[in-house]
This record gives sequence, structure tokens and C-alpha cells, in this order.
Amino acid sequence: YTGGVQETYPAKFSQVVAVSLSREENAQYDLCGLYLQVLEDLWNEDDGLNGGAEVVSVDLSKAPGGLTAGEKAAVAYIYAQKHGIQGLTMTFDELREEGYLMGEKLEDGSTAYSFANGLLFTITPEETQDNGASVCYSAGKWRSPLGAYYFTNCTASRGDSGWEYSVGAELIS
Repeated sequence: YTGGVQETYPAKFSQVVAVSLSREENAQYDLCGLYLQVLEDLWNEDDGLNGGAEVVSVDLSKAPGGLTAGEKAAVAYIYAQKHGIQGLTMTFDELREEGYLMGEKLEDGSTAYSFANGLLFTITPEETQDNGASVCYSAGKWRSPLGAYYFTNCTASRGDSGWEYSVGAELIS
């Protein structure tokens, strides 16, 4: 990578040859790889939500493990490229402010938002783990109030060959 960035919005890397996600050579510490696997597993659940998606936003702003901004951007970039769609790293509020979400007024005066041409993926902490050997989190794929899929009470633990995770419960709306 030469360090160049295309003058587009959102900015895209220029002349990328390869991307390495691991902080260390030892795969057991590869949180980026764990999160990519979780995102891919979510993608494969409820295929109907994926239909017509042209944009995916991967919000790792609250993901456990202290990923750097570069690691978060790399996860979003690789994930979007794998599915051949535009990738973003915006939160729900940022998507709303930038006009990606469509709002519909409800009878009670509140607004229901939907992501007509995309999906928002999030990973958020369930509880803090001090030892670093395990990570507890929830992960979600959201398109609208009536179109979402979540993994909750997930626990990932490090083994000799890397991270393995289990899902406590799955929710669908």
C-alpha cells in the first residue's frame, strides 16, 4: 500500500495490494479475524435482509478489544469487498445524519428509520472481561425496525488456533 487515498466519499484506499488484519503474528490474538467471522455468520442468517443491499456499514465503535481506527476500517473494507458492495464505518446516528436512512413518521409522533439500500452491522460489548482471554458481545444486522437479526450473549475465547465463539441466543424482527 502506497499510502494514497482516492478523493471520493467515503475515502477509499488507492493501489491496495494486500491487507493484513492481525496485530501480531500469532493468530490467537486476531480480533479482526473474529469479528469478520461473526459478521459473515450474520450475513448468512436471514438472506432476505441482504436482498438489494448496495451499502454495508460496519459499526465497531463500541466493539470490545480496543481495535484501532485502522483495524476497524480494514474490517469494514474487507467485508464490503467480499460482498461486492460499498463499505462504510458509520454508526446509526451518523447514517441518519448523512441521509442514508429513510425516516417515516409514526402515529405517536416518533420516527421509524430504515436503511432502504443497505445494512448496518454492529458489535457491542455484553460485559467487560479483564483477562483478555475471552470477549463477551452482541452482534446485529439491521435494515429496519421490522428487519433485523441479532446474536446476543456471545462469548468468544482464545484457543491455540485462534478465537472460537458461541452464540447465547438469536433474535429476529
